[in-house]
Amino acid sequence: LREVLLVTDLWVGGWSSDTMRLFDRWADQDVTVRIIDVGRDPTGNRYVESLEQSSAVALMDAPVTVTATIRNEGSGPLTAEQALLTIDDSTQPVVLPEVATDSSVEVPLSLTFDATGQHTVSLRLPGDPLPDDDVRQLVVDVRRNVDVTLVDGSPGLQPFESETDFLDVALTAGNA
Repeated sequence: LREVLLVTDLWVGGWSSDTMRLFDRWADQDVTVRIIDVGRDPTGNRYVESLEQSSAVALMDAPVTVTATIRNEGSGPLTAEQALLTIDDSTQPVVLPEVATDSSVEVPLSLTFDATGQHTVSLRLPGDPLPDDDVRQLVVDVRRNVDVTLVDGSPGLQPFESETDFLDVALTAGNA
C-alpha cells in the first residue's frame, strides 16, 4: 500500500509546475494521494506590509520618521483600529486610519530616542485569521551626532573667502 497524506491550506503560493510533475509521477506509480484542506478563507486578512525608517539618519533627541505600510486584502474595508507600537520595552497605542479593500495605506510615525545605540521598533496589528503577518520589526541605529569632513579645493587665505567656510558655520550653528 503506497499512500501520501498531504495536509495543506490549498493556497496557490504552494503549488508550482514541480508539484504537478510530482503528482503525475505518483499517479504513474499507483500512489494514492489524499489531500486534507486545513486552510481558512482569510476574508479579514490585513498585515504590516513594511516598516521602514524614512529619515536618513537617526539622531538622539531629534524626531525620526518611521513609515509603516498597512495592507488590507479583506473582503471589506478595514475600519480604524489601534495597533501597538513597541520601542525596546515600551509599548504605546497607535490609531490606524481606515484602509479600503485591496489597498495599502502609509502611516508615518514620529519617534524620538533619548539614548544612542540600536533600538528595536515593532508594530503589531490586532489579531486576524492569519496572525503571523500582523507584526513587523525594525532596528534603528541612533547616533549622538554626524561627523562631517569638509574638503575645499580652493581654500581662501582669510575667513569666509571660501565657500566651505559658510558651510562650516551652517553645520555648526546651534551646537554647544
